[in-house]
Amino acid sequence: MIIQKQAGQEDVLEVAFWGLWYNDKFIRTSKGWRIKEKITEPCYNWKIQRSGL
Repeated sequence: MIIQKQAGQEDVLEVAFWGLWYNDKFIRTSKGWRIKEKITEPCYNWKIQRSGL
């Protein structure tokens, strides 16, 4: 994700990444296996800002 925002008189460009684990719970139906519940678990994030663009 790239976000551009203003901080005072300068534009600030922020690049961010988020990593997630998906913990799914499945249920068997007449049409096959389906996801009953999806839980996201954050595992990492990374951000860097650059000002004065």
